[in-house]
Amino acid sequence: MPIHKRVSYSYVVAAFIALTLYSWEALAFDNGSLVEHEIHAESLQHSKIGTNSLRKVSVYLPPGYKTSHQQYPVVYMLPNPIGDFREDFTRHSAAKVFDQAIAARIIPPCIFVVADFSTPLGPSWYANSPVTGNWDDFAVKELVPYIDTNFRTLASISSRAIIGTSIGAYG
Repeated sequence: MPIHKRVSYSYVVAAFIALTLYSWEALAFDNGSLVEHEIHAESLQHSKIGTNSLRKVSVYLPPGYKTSHQQYPVVYMLPNPIGDFREDFTRHSAAKVFDQAIAARIIPPCIFVVADFSTPLGPSWYANSPVTGNWDDFAVKELVPYIDTNFRTLASISSRAIIGTSIGAYG
């Protein structure tokens, strides 16, 4: 299947998941924004290959986020770690697609998070490993709490979803 069809399918899945996590409220139909953060990941510090414990994270904030006090569900997107982890945003205009889908009320406003899960040896496979680092621990014990602390999330398991493409789908 061509990459653009897999990516489009991921957006549809993300939209469906977000819709099931959210109750509709008043919306401001401006554009969302993409912000970049870095997390110091304790769970990656002792890898045998010296995986960098400073991990980059891109966060899509929905339209109205800056002007409201509302909390939002979160969709964690596990990227295919071959290539840039932000590729859905940089090459495939995911933020624009999310903005349009929210404005058309196809999906509710939600936060989308994508983090760099790459290692010096290639993909992390999203698993704990003494060689490449404890990636499952990073996702569950560090990334999710970081997002809940630094953004207005609905911090409950019923307001979180996870999706992925390629190796990200495996994760």
